[in-house]
Amino acid sequence: MGASPIPGIKDVEFEATASFDGQSLVLRLWGNADLRVNAPLGPFLDSVDDQARRAHTGEVVADFRELVFMNSSCLKEFVRWIAQVDERATDHYRIRFLSDPAAQWQSRSLQALRAFAPNLVTVETA
Repeated sequence: MGASPIPGIKDVEFEATASFDGQSLVLRLWGNADLRVNAPLGPFLDSVDDQARRAHTGEVVADFRELVFMNSSCLKEFVRWIAQVDERATDHYRIRFLSDPAAQWQSRSLQALRAFAPNLVTVETA
C-alpha cells in the first residue's frame, strides 16, 4: 500500500496504535486517555488522517473496546478529527467506532461523536 507506519502513543496507562488491516486503517486504544495523553493524541490522529488519505482508505476503524476512560479534552481531539474529515470535499473515508457494550460512557460519548457527522461516523458494539 505504500503507507509508512504511524507512530503510536505509549504511556504507563494508555496505548494507541494504528495499522492497516486489509482495506481499513485500524486504531486500537487501550487504558486511560487522560490529560497526559491529550498532547500526543492530536498529532496521532493527524498522522492517521494523513495515512488514510495517502492510501485512499475507505474506512478507518477506531477500536475503543479496551479503552477504560477518555476525558473530555481527548474526546475533543476526536471531534476535531471528524470535523476535519467531514469538511473536505474529497478524500473522504468512513470512520467506524467499535465500543464495549459494558462501558456506558463509551455509548454516550460515541453517539455524541456520531452526531457531528452522521454521514461519516458509525458506532458498533462488539
